[in-house]
Amino acid sequence: MNRVPAKKIVFVSTLEFAPWGGSELLWSETAKKLRAAGHAVAASVCRWQPRPAKLHELHRGGVTFHERWFPNVQFRPRSLTTPLIRRATRLGFRRWLQRQKPDLICVSHGSVGEEVALIQQCADSGLPYVVVIQANGEGMWPNDQRARVTGVIPSGTPTVLCFRRESNAAGNPVGRRV
Repeated sequence: MNRVPAKKIVFVSTLEFAPWGGSELLWSETAKKLRAAGHAVAASVCRWQPRPAKLHELHRGGVTFHERWFPNVQFRPRSLTTPLIRRATRLGFRRWLQRQKPDLICVSHGSVGEEVALIQQCADSGLPYVVVIQANGEGMWPNDQRARVTGVIPSGTPTVLCFRRESNAAGNPVGRRV
């Protein structure tokens, strides 16, 4: 039997507005399956207090974490230190990513308004990466114009778009195996 050599996969969650959502469900279920298949898995997520129970479960299953501080305006007023904190957080993320030496980076992007600088850092790393965009409503899809304006998807980025509805108006499956 030909066994696939173990790989190192890094997931990067850009979700900042809530501790858990549909995009987290996508990457975390994939991380569980990869761990069960014997692959090394690490994830970079926003630091939440308390830490979501699902992250504890993943940690018990062997997933390692890098938690990023984030100045979420829902919970903390924007201050003069916010740009400095973001810069320090991005520097810490870049150093962590370099230490991981992954075979693949999977950026889990929940919506167009989230932290796009992390995607650019993955692109700049020179490491193989893919962006998975999960949208829980058609209005959240990153159309070409919005993606171009926000810079959410750097040119040439392998991208997978995921949508909860199982079929389109013609009844054909929306999702495809990659």
